[in-house]
Amino acid sequence: MIEIRRLAAVLVVALSTSAPPASAEDAGPFAFKAPAPGTVLVYSDGFQITFGKTTGRVTHATAGPKGAPAAARVEFVDAFMMRRLSRGARTLTVKIKNEKPGFWPLRLGATQRFTMDISANGKPRQKQSVVARIAKKVSVLTLAGKTRRVVRVDTDVRWKGRNGDERRSAVTYFHDVDLGFYVKRLYTRYGAEGRPRTPKIRELASVGRMTEKPKR
Repeated sequence: MIEIRRLAAVLVVALSTSAPPASAEDAGPFAFKAPAPGTVLVYSDGFQITFGKTTGRVTHATAGPKGAPAAARVEFVDAFMMRRLSRGARTLTVKIKNEKPGFWPLRLGATQRFTMDISANGKPRQKQSVVARIAKKVSVLTLAGKTRRVVRVDTDVRWKGRNGDERRSAVTYFHDVDLGFYVKRLYTRYGAEGRPRTPKIRELASVGRMTEKPKR
């Protein structure tokens, strides 16, 4: 269940401040873009992701704690949603049903709703309902030695607990529109009583390249 909540809470997006868009190119809408194959992102909490090939809007990657003996193989859809995660003999699959026209082109101020049916090794495990609210403005963050244009997306994720009670988490993504992936993430779990716990923060620490050809 920890894997489901951490890795299937799966959207990727961005930030906003009080400053208005600096130029016409910051007004959007933004076309879909994924990191180039071989790009390696390392985050402040030790999480690392290495990107492979993107076909259409499906991006293949390997991800997991830096230095872990075996990373998970992951497939992202539209840069926001994980549709498959495999580690060893365990595979999580996510069937996604989203509103049209979907996230792309990314439009500032838009709201996106979708559901995710999550299965583990073919057995249904959980159904999540998600509302994603995209910021009305582009903002700026300086991370990993670079000033970045980012768009904030606040997501509200809800599902039924084992006792039938509603459970909730909130994930805020700061999506770098030039890189094509999030550079900061805030993850907040809500307790059974409905109160938010302390957010977990993940920020981009470095951007690198693989020395060998990336897989898929």
